[in-house]
Amino acid sequence: MKYTSFKLIQAVNGGEIREGDNSLLVRKHADGTHQYLVSNDAGVWQGLKVEVMDAVTPDPDPIPDPIPDPTPDPVPTPDPVPTPNPVAADVNGPAELKAALSNGANALTLAGGDYGQLQILPDGTSLSAADPANKPTFSASFIKDCDGIVLDGLRFKHDYVTGDGDGKNILYLNGVTNFVMRNCEVEGDRNDVGSCIGRGVQSSGGDNLLFEGNEIHTVWKAIGITSSNATLRGNDIHTFRSDGINTGAVTNFLAEGNYIHDADTVEFASDHRDSIQLMGTADGMVLRNNFIDMGQGLYSQSIWSDAKNHMDNVVVADNVIINSHTNGIALHNIGKIDMTGNVMVWFPRDNAASQGIQTPKVNIGSGQATVTGNTVPGIMSPSGVDALNTIQDGDTDATRTASRADPRWAHFFGA
Repeated sequence: MKYTSFKLIQAVNGGEIREGDNSLLVRKHADGTHQYLVSNDAGVWQGLKVEVMDAVTPDPDPIPDPIPDPTPDPVPTPDPVPTPNPVAADVNGPAELKAALSNGANALTLAGGDYGQLQILPDGTSLSAADPANKPTFSASFIKDCDGIVLDGLRFKHDYVTGDGDGKNILYLNGVTNFVMRNCEVEGDRNDVGSCIGRGVQSSGGDNLLFEGNEIHTVWKAIGITSSNATLRGNDIHTFRSDGINTGAVTNFLAEGNYIHDADTVEFASDHRDSIQLMGTADGMVLRNNFIDMGQGLYSQSIWSDAKNHMDNVVVADNVIINSHTNGIALHNIGKIDMTGNVMVWFPRDNAASQGIQTPKVNIGSGQATVTGNTVPGIMSPSGVDALNTIQDGDTDATRTASRADPRWAHFFGA
């Protein structure tokens, strides 16, 4: 037992107890006698004569409480993308719009309703919907030779009139620059035999164009671009009779994040369906992160060009294609092309032709092609690259389910 309070009487062995010594040890011998020892600073126990004052049995060193594993913060649930609330309208109807534009106003918020044909727009004009659920509606319109126009949340609708041809323009742009069209709807119509007619959006000339978050449907051809520095991003393109996207001569063209699907089910013998058709010369062509799905519509060539016009610096990356035509990604007369990360899945037709005609394949005509990391049913050209890719038909249902949940396209399905 150790004593921490004691009175020194005499050092038995003449040892000297210095200040700071603080522990007394009582040792009991076999004959019943006790020996008293005190430790000094050097840790040497010395014999002493002492008078014990009190005894303290020190508490054992406490066992520390275990450190609890930290509770991880829960993964936050992202807030849903809010639906924009309606705002007060500056303009109610076509007469007020005409007056406002005449008075030099350039940023106008439009109430819902029928506005007829879009009028001439001064440079820098911005037209937006007061209520996204009640879009201001314009008939077939023509915008020419202007700069800095923004159209947001509008609707362009053509109603069929006897005699209208397939190529009736619904929104035609000519020579526009620094143009933005987002969150708009462009809708064609059906003729008297039930066939979709009209060109949804057609752009000729111009520079620096952005088409983002629009819906284009019930048309002969959805959107055609012959312009420089054009971007098509996040558009919902469907119910087209001929082309989803087509290009003429372009420089620095980008199509990304678009959902192109369900071509119309009414066709003529002369129809030639392409989800994306590249028809003109091009330098700088990027097609990435697009979801092309035959769905309940007719099959189409998915991404196609013929050999008539040369294209260079082409990128086709990370697209998902579910279709039933051999020209899955078929591009010809190409200089340099990088094709990586694409997934193609064969979707069998009900009226089954031979599997070879239905199965989408890769067919690239290029002297400088990089084709790696794709998952496709087959590669016709270039040769010798199968080992750099995964060759399989794929699972239609699993691919569609995964694509619809993919963050790149989930918003098209209400997620």
